[in-house]
Amino acid sequence: MSAEFDKEAKQEYLDAIRFYGKAAERFSEALAACIQKIQESPTRFRQIAPNIRTCRVEKFPYQLPFTLKEDRVYIIAMLEHRSSKKKKIVYKGALSLKVDLPADDLITCDGV
Repeated sequence: MSAEFDKEAKQEYLDAIRFYGKAAERFSEALAACIQKIQESPTRFRQIAPNIRTCRVEKFPYQLPFTLKEDRVYIIAMLEHRSSKKKKIVYKGALSLKVDLPADDLITCDGV
């Protein structure tokens, strides 16, 4: 099963790589391991909305919300879950979804 990043998720990945500097390689490896886990068994991850699941990137404060599209994993965003800011993501695919990321590290989802 292949994996594909949403355009904004890819940009968030590149921004994180720049942010981590010397630790960028470790971050990239942790992200690759997370994606591999998703590819191996996508349904084992917590469902946060209909057809949307999330996987935590080990040792880094990120979560990858994803959905399955035919024969591939589609990464919707890279959510920094230790941020003090709320982040809203609107995904318009098979469904519309708004994801709020509060400062207390919980993800809540509401249909749009």
